[in-house]
Amino acid sequence: MRTLLVLSLLACVLTPAPARADDIRLNMEGTTASIARGNMVQRRVYGIPGAIGGTLRLKVKWHASSVIPAYSALRLELRHGDAVVLSARTCYSIHAPSTLGPRCDFVIGVSAAEAERAGEWILLVTNNGTHDVTGFNIEREPAEANPLVPAFRSVFTPNCPSTVNLELEGTALAVARGATQERRIFGIGAANGDVVLRAKWHTAMPLPASVPLKLSVVNGGQVVQSMQCYSVHVSMTPRCVMRFESGGRPAGDWTLRVTNSGAYDVVGVDLEKGADADPLMAPFTSTYLARCQ
Repeated sequence: MRTLLVLSLLACVLTPAPARADDIRLNMEGTTASIARGNMVQRRVYGIPGAIGGTLRLKVKWHASSVIPAYSALRLELRHGDAVVLSARTCYSIHAPSTLGPRCDFVIGVSAAEAERAGEWILLVTNNGTHDVTGFNIEREPAEANPLVPAFRSVFTPNCPSTVNLELEGTALAVARGATQERRIFGIGAANGDVVLRAKWHTAMPLPASVPLKLSVVNGGQVVQSMQCYSVHVSMTPRCVMRFESGGRPAGDWTLRVTNSGAYDVVGVDLEKGADADPLMAPFTSTYLARCQ
């Protein structure tokens, strides 16, 4: 019984925790804002990553400038580039009594397409109330003196995409000796991520032979990674396994440039085993995994 308990505890320790998206803390431009009645202010919001969708949890607080304690509602609009309004509502500070109306504590879904779209994230605030307001912020700052304001922050929880298998444009590539070929790579997203690129090929001759190739991963005409290597299934080294960060470069601009300076033509260049009939080749893929922050 004791042995089983020990093994169970070891299993809990050794089993990796499932991956999850960590909350990214959002920051508002400048210090806390003051908004006179009848006026409008806008502040940039920082921290929402590009190209990765997720969930925005926006919480806001402020205080009415009044001798007698009072609460004043504000109208909030969240905009992203080109004045596109993603959310608009009139609400009260998160520490106001719930009986007055909705508090400014809301959740906004952000699609990957929206996150990838260019433009700044803007919070537009309009004070149509009867009091000036001060201390407007999307988190409780250390200098907040009102004990009724709870500790809070606004956050963005990114969707952690699953690992994507990379594909080479068209069918498996053939490269004659002395030639260079270039094909598009599909699957690397616009968000920064970890790329593992593996490649295989065969010589176009009856007898077994190993020919090294120069492989260059290119984005927008710039070489990101380059390696002179052998097919992943042969005994010669180094084998073609490249690991690098994509760096948040534009998706759709990735290509693989293959240069054959060897003694033989090669066929079947690919980033995965696919339908390759060689029994000596173990199944493999090339992958991209976006980083969530």
